[in-house]
Amino acid sequence: MMNVKKFGKISINIRNRVSDSLIEPIKRNQFLECFVKFGIYSQDFKFHEIIKMMKNLKSLSIGNCSIGEEDLKFIGEMNHLTELELCECLTGDKDIRPISRMSQLTKLNISKNAKYHLSDIFDMKQLKILEIGENFIGDEQAELLSNHLKQLTILRINNNLIHSQGVKHLSKLDQLTELDLSGNAFNDTIGSEIAKMEQLKTLHVNKLARHRMGSRLGSQFGNLFQLTSLSISNNYIGDEGANEISNLTQLTELYVHGAEIGYRGARSLSVLHQLTKLDISTNHIGDEGVRLFKQLSKLTELVVFNNRIGDVGAQLISEIPQLTSLVVSSNQIGNEGAKSISQMSKLKYLSINGNQIGDQGAKLLSEMNQLRRIEVYGNNISNEIFQLFGIKIQNKLK
Repeated sequence: MMNVKKFGKISINIRNRVSDSLIEPIKRNQFLECFVKFGIYSQDFKFHEIIKMMKNLKSLSIGNCSIGEEDLKFIGEMNHLTELELCECLTGDKDIRPISRMSQLTKLNISKNAKYHLSDIFDMKQLKILEIGENFIGDEQAELLSNHLKQLTILRINNNLIHSQGVKHLSKLDQLTELDLSGNAFNDTIGSEIAKMEQLKTLHVNKLARHRMGSRLGSQFGNLFQLTSLSISNNYIGDEGANEISNLTQLTELYVHGAEIGYRGARSLSVLHQLTKLDISTNHIGDEGVRLFKQLSKLTELVVFNNRIGDVGAQLISEIPQLTSLVVSSNQIGNEGAKSISQMSKLKYLSINGNQIGDQGAKLLSEMNQLRRIEVYGNNISNEIFQLFGIKIQNKLK
């Protein structure tokens, strides 16, 4: 028997169709018992015998496959699994009761499926993490879920048909530390219900506003003082809404992509001194807005994609010395800005696509030896200079 401790743990994802001729060689692989995670994202599910040999498998992910009743029974007998993902594969009115009887599962993802009986999972009292996005779930089902699965700590119920009444029901899940309500059909009165969830630390409410509700949307979440992570992207919150969010002084992560935030909004957010990650991309903060973030001494990841930032802004960003990850794509940064960024000695990841950098600036960027990955396509860089980036570059040369 293979010694897992000796050879380590292996995770693998299969995303392309696997021919029948490859199944037998895979079955003979001596490392199958070392697999702890296995993902299949192809149109065929024909790995029964292979998976049987993965005695230490803990996590199985299946997506974009055609899953039949026999497949579900087979999966339901995998008593060693603790995590299961079945996305875009439960077509028709499949009986998922074999899955509901997997008493050892603590994480289940059944997102993006056309039709199944949600009630079949209500007896899974051991579940801690449930992902059921894009499944046409409405307020009534949200009420049933909140009544039967009170033990959940993470619920991702994004892109469904939940309204304010459904949020009221979900707010009764008093063990939740993370909730994703993105892409549902709310009005602007849900904040008071979510505010009741005092244990909540992470909240995703992206793409909620069906109309331009302005600062009212930001104010709905401005009293969730316990939050450490908030994602409120693709909503119109504007500068006034950003001012409301600035009350959440415990935030370490904030995502406000595409929120119509300008300089005033950036100034409000710059008081969030606990931030380690900030995504304020596709707004219009400009160079002066970037200047405000210099005071965020704990910030290590900054995303300012598409924000009208030029060489001056790039220089100001370079004065945030602790940054390890920076995305400044789709701005107006030239060689001078590239020179400033090239002096950021702690950067590990840099995305600077779609700017105005030429060979001079690119050569300086290529000399950032500490970078593990850089993206520089869509600039004015010759093929000769491009070669200097070597394996660090993720590029689509045409």
